Amino acid sequence: MRFRLLGPTEVLIDGAAVPLPGTRQRALLTALLLSANRPVTVDHLVDAVWGEEPPASAGPNLRQHLTALRRRLGTEASRIVGRSGRGYLIEVRPGELDLDVFTGLVRQARERTDPEEIVGLLGQALALWRGEPLQDVPPYPIFTAAATRFREHRIAALEEWFDARLGLGHHEDVLPELRAQVVEHPLRERLWALLMRGLCQAGRQGDALEAFLQARGTLAEELGIAPGAELQELHRSILAAESESPGPRPVPRRQGNAAAPWHLPRAVSHFTGRADQLAELERLTDVTERIDASAVVISAIAGGGGVGKTALAVHFGHHAAGRFPHGQLFVDLRGFDPSRPPMSSGDALEYLLQALGVDPGEVPEQEDRRAALYRGLLSGKRMLVVLDNAVDAEQVRPLLPGEPGCLAVVTSRNRLAGLVARDGAHRLTLGALSPAEAVELLGRIIGADRLDAEPAAAHRLARLCGCLPLALRIAAERAMIAPGPSLTALADDLADERSRLDVLEVDDDGATSIRAVLSWSYRALPAEAARMFRLLSLHPGPEFGPEAAAALCDLTPDEAGPLVDALADCHLLEVTGDGRYRFHDLVRVYAAHSMAEEEPGERATATHRLLDWYLRTAAAGRSMLTPDAQPHLPDGEPGRCPALVFVTREEALAWYELERVNLVASVRTGVEAGHLTLVSLLSRNLLDYLYIRSRWAEQMEVHRNGIDAAHRSGRASDEAAILIAMGSALRERRRYDEAIDAIRRAIDLQRSAGEGEISGRAIIGLAITYTQIHRYDEARECLHESLAQVRADEDRYGEASALINLGYVCLHQNEFEEAIRWSRESLGIWRAIEDPRGEGYGLDCMAQAYEGLRRPGDALRHFEQAVAVLRRSGDLKGEASTLRSVARLLRETGRTEAALDRLHRALAVLEELDDPEADEVRALIAAV
Repeated sequence: MRFRLLGPTEVLIDGAAVPLPGTRQRALLTALLLSANRPVTVDHLVDAVWGEEPPASAGPNLRQHLTALRRRLGTEASRIVGRSGRGYLIEVRPGELDLDVFTGLVRQARERTDPEEIVGLLGQALALWRGEPLQDVPPYPIFTAAATRFREHRIAALEEWFDARLGLGHHEDVLPELRAQVVEHPLRERLWALLMRGLCQAGRQGDALEAFLQARGTLAEELGIAPGAELQELHRSILAAESESPGPRPVPRRQGNAAAPWHLPRAVSHFTGRADQLAELERLTDVTERIDASAVVISAIAGGGGVGKTALAVHFGHHAAGRFPHGQLFVDLRGFDPSRPPMSSGDALEYLLQALGVDPGEVPEQEDRRAALYRGLLSGKRMLVVLDNAVDAEQVRPLLPGEPGCLAVVTSRNRLAGLVARDGAHRLTLGALSPAEAVELLGRIIGADRLDAEPAAAHRLARLCGCLPLALRIAAERAMIAPGPSLTALADDLADERSRLDVLEVDDDGATSIRAVLSWSYRALPAEAARMFRLLSLHPGPEFGPEAAAALCDLTPDEAGPLVDALADCHLLEVTGDGRYRFHDLVRVYAAHSMAEEEPGERATATHRLLDWYLRTAAAGRSMLTPDAQPHLPDGEPGRCPALVFVTREEALAWYELERVNLVASVRTGVEAGHLTLVSLLSRNLLDYLYIRSRWAEQMEVHRNGIDAAHRSGRASDEAAILIAMGSALRERRRYDEAIDAIRRAIDLQRSAGEGEISGRAIIGLAITYTQIHRYDEARECLHESLAQVRADEDRYGEASALINLGYVCLHQNEFEEAIRWSRESLGIWRAIEDPRGEGYGLDCMAQAYEGLRRPGDALRHFEQAVAVLRRSGDLKGEASTLRSVARLLRETGRTEAALDRLHRALAVLEELDDPEADEVRALIAAV
């Protein structure tokens, strides 16, 4: 299978193009391919398909387009996968996407030194282009930005291809192509330089000088800028006839020459990845070259310890040396050095002045005079100034050049918000490498043979290192020690969290250990922030909000907010796209080790606080999902962080979805920590949400842990309620015998405890199961028994549930008038207690009864109302089921296209839920 983006969007299966008839299908596929193997949110896909003005029905329509696209892919339909709560992704294997192949070939070329190899690899890469990229999708921002980026990568590769061919003396072939590219891209200075170089190789120095005049005129007219350093240096070389083969000579790096200092450290070996960040630094360099630039350009590279901030800055500096003809300065400001305090601005200025050639005896005493002299020496120069390891904006500000022309690159573990807000710095936040880049870095260090011998272990090792460059380098160093452990053995050692930080140490250089690097940031924290850092390691989920952090630390949200931000500022926490927080894997391990500094009982106390907060907020959410239900709350006063309050049902559902993984993990952790009462209550408050959203896998885990906790703590009421919910989940998974067994156990528990209300609802659950296995008489008997029970208990929700299920039993026995009577009676109660989900089922039951009475108009009207109400309630499974009913009715009345539309909508919902009924709907679609 092949996917193509470098031209019109195409899919090839066995060499044949797959038809993509609609613009929206192409846009949808293109958006998925632009993020291949990564989930794309529904909102992002809607923007890609409809732009800034999507229709109100965009969500359901999107699912239809996804289903249609899957049909187009035929046997490869499974490539498009739903990721619950995170959108959709398309699975693309290595070598299948032309964009990935192009990028890989260019990367290989840049690693080679043999010009023949470079020419061959770049030629292969450029041959993949079939025209303008993304030309057959709508001109929405998501696509225009990507197309611009692709074109930039292509022209950069083309320039390198021309450069390598000129190096081989192929100027006769290259010159016509260069001429054409200069006409197409008249503002690309490197193309002009290559053209001048080729003309000189052909002995046409006069034409080369004429080309320079054309370039200078074009740049002045179009942009108002003068030619950059490379063009001007080449122009001078030609005029002076300094070389028999006048080409652009590298700018000399003269150590010790005050006029052109070159103080960058040695570039790190095996530098990998960071293409986007390097491109941004190149863009900022372009800004410094504009003659109308109004300010110094500043780049603030922020990121956690060991992520490679300094390596990026130094690598870029070496790569861009020719664009800074007056030199490069570098100073380590020691912002997080555990052995020495941060360097003062005055001391840094003294170091920089001496680097610029000022005699030590002539350096002024006062800091402001040092700063003035420093800025004066940089005036009119084009220099790169790297200010590494800064502690804050105040330390950096006196070290910034004073006039345009220079680029200042500042690295820090803090976000340097002041430098961004006040000084206009461009922030680059550096995270871990991608998994592919992490494995690539390992391979570059240990060698391709070892990587190829243990590919699975290499990927596991990269994951255990958190894809953090420093950790990867340390792990690779251990792998290289003779005789060298296998990658599998090294990964096994790392898999033990208790010793992971010890494994990632270099014996003869403690400063490079992960523990040391993280300790520099941790030891600089205020006491309260350090305490929060330790306690956050107890959070059981992958990410969390500020309220959860407050609950763990027994703080109010207002008190916790600045502390969480402080941890994020120094990159001990990462900020997610939706304003939440998470640990890097290795930072979490370090934080967990730091818990040894806490009082012995604080672990249990903090976990209790967190579970209590999740429990109280889940209870508030449940009251919105099921207004008539009683919340289940613990005894005692809540902590200092209050539970969240929800105004609408939609808000509650959104919170449950956001916290779903954390809630399930909290139930699991609570059992392990022995907080059994909290676990049993939390499990109860999750039951309605998990059922409404058909989260069957999570529901079964919550049930098992909740039942265990309730049983061990002697809470029979909680155990019975969770058993009833487990019965419902088992029934939905068609495990009917197990469902009946679970519900009967619940009824026995409740009756032994004398709890009539819940017993009535349990009998309803038993009746629903009997209905689904066609034991209608037993179901009817159970429902009449439960109806008497819930009415005696004045349980309005239970009464409406019994009534609607009596209606469904009557449907199955063709008693349609009775079904309407029971469902209408239930509908009145559902509306009275403001339960839209129950209302949706009441409408659905009435619709099916009207269908049985041969009243298709009334049936269709009630079905469509039911679909709308169930969608609003968040009951996706109910929505899909009713859509199937609508499709059946439409097909029977001859409206085949409309029936297919409803079936595709139902299929999209069921696929999102990973529900086994999706296979049935696919079969129906095929039959229609």
